[in-house]
Amino acid sequence: DLRFFTNHYYINKGQTTYEISQSLYPVPTRYYRNMEEINLDNKIDTEIPFKFRGNSSKIKTGASFGVKDREFIEKKFSFNENSNSYSGDILTYLDDNNINAGEGKIFVTNSVSSDNKNSYNGFENVFGAYLMADLRLHEKLRMVTGLRMEKTYIFTESLKADQKKGKLDNLDFIPSINLTYSIEENMNFRLAYNRTLARPTFRELAPFASLDFVGDFVFIGNSVLKRTLIDNFDIRWEYFFKHGEMVSLSGFYKKFMHPIERTFNTEAANPELTLRNVDQAEVIGIEVEVRKTLDFIDFLKSCFSVGGNFSYVKSLVNIDPKELSLKREFDPDFNESRVMFGQAPYTVNAYVSYANDSLGMAANLSFNISGERLFLVNAVGIPDVFEQPRGHLDFNISKKISKKISIKLSVKNLLDNDFKKTYYYKKREYIFENCKHGRFYSLGFSYSIK
Repeated sequence: DLRFFTNHYYINKGQTTYEISQSLYPVPTRYYRNMEEINLDNKIDTEIPFKFRGNSSKIKTGASFGVKDREFIEKKFSFNENSNSYSGDILTYLDDNNINAGEGKIFVTNSVSSDNKNSYNGFENVFGAYLMADLRLHEKLRMVTGLRMEKTYIFTESLKADQKKGKLDNLDFIPSINLTYSIEENMNFRLAYNRTLARPTFRELAPFASLDFVGDFVFIGNSVLKRTLIDNFDIRWEYFFKHGEMVSLSGFYKKFMHPIERTFNTEAANPELTLRNVDQAEVIGIEVEVRKTLDFIDFLKSCFSVGGNFSYVKSLVNIDPKELSLKREFDPDFNESRVMFGQAPYTVNAYVSYANDSLGMAANLSFNISGERLFLVNAVGIPDVFEQPRGHLDFNISKKISKKISIKLSVKNLLDNDFKKTYYYKKREYIFENCKHGRFYSLGFSYSIK
């Protein structure tokens, strides 16, 4: 049960006038949405231990079978009127006495027949089987390798007959190999390669149109989306000081085939957002991670720990020639490549934790920030939209009142920085959207039965 009420007002000579203008915004609308989905997940796994060159090893094999069956129905009711009777009070406007088809009254129109494309059925069938070996090639060298096969069938169909049906029918073989060399008892060197995949969801394949909030663009799925294949290459060195403490340095490279990105639908009559595949993308980066207790400081001993990680990433997507020509009409120097959708050039995470078992108290303060990310790709000459960095700080603390009762306080988004999206035109930044998400507070009590 979702309701949108959009209006505007203006002040002229000290007098405020309220209006509901269909030419500017959608009329007040109420949506009733019902989704029924059945999920069946089945799997079987077998593990066989054996000796390889005198070392303990094992083989694992198994199969899985998953089914999803969804029915999604939307009914939409619009509130229209013969003349503007809105005075700024929503309750008065929607009062029963004001709902009538007569002059000066509002009336309800059941527009479900014109929105059948927003109701759809979806079916997904995924069968998988794998064979994996965990081998001790040497007392210091371990290899975990395997192959997984997945057969995928996904189908979506709108209740509006003229809408395209979404369909995925793929057979994929997904290899993996991981080598770990123990330089010392507490130091490892790792090399790894694996292939992963990402499938579009029912919502992304169906022509279902939705708004995130009043004033935002309409978002609609794309029936011709493909699944994304990702080849991952990793190299990692890690050193463990003791249990719960470590430092690591990693390098990685990822190649994406048909990655999905958010963009404007260039074929729509009105501005709307959708998803599309691009041919390929590449990501390369490094990451440093540290976790350490502060027991070397006397008054902090056994209470505080700190940790964090930093990653630096460079991504690359070659722009489609048609899209590039449109962009260069506005900017002749526009680069033939750009960053990958949603990929930040850097990410920082850090935390400070406190734990005192004798007092039954624990607390955590965490901070994270990511660099500028591509939020919206414009396939025409309009500049792309980027989400700007914003620091995010969370805090939580818990205390045991007794053996069975505890209390917890959480505060999220303490900094409440601007959630800002911008675009650049002729080397100048312009605001696309700017808002605050607000701080979130929660207080909880728990009681242990046992």
